[in-house]
Amino acid sequence: MTNQDRTRMIEWLLAAALFYCLAFLLAAAGDMGPIQTAAWKMGNATVGSYLGYRFDRALFRDRITRDSSPLLHLRRAIVVVGTMHAIGMGL
Repeated sequence: MTNQDRTRMIEWLLAAALFYCLAFLLAAAGDMGPIQTAAWKMGNATVGSYLGYRFDRALFRDRITRDSSPLLHLRRAIVVVGTMHAIGMGL
């Protein structure tokens, strides 16, 4: 695994950290309303997208480019959506 592969999609993980920080700051401020819940759920969704991508790369070991088969793109989308759904449902 190259260094570029290790940092691929890292922006989604950083976005998740920002959403979780926002949720914790709102909770510390005493605001347990819908904005804090939405920030927490967005953190879950972005972690799910990052993990789904990583699961697909670990399971199938092939690179998907713009010239790849549409079925490969669909496969990755299904893996990512499944992971996002599982994390979003709290499993």
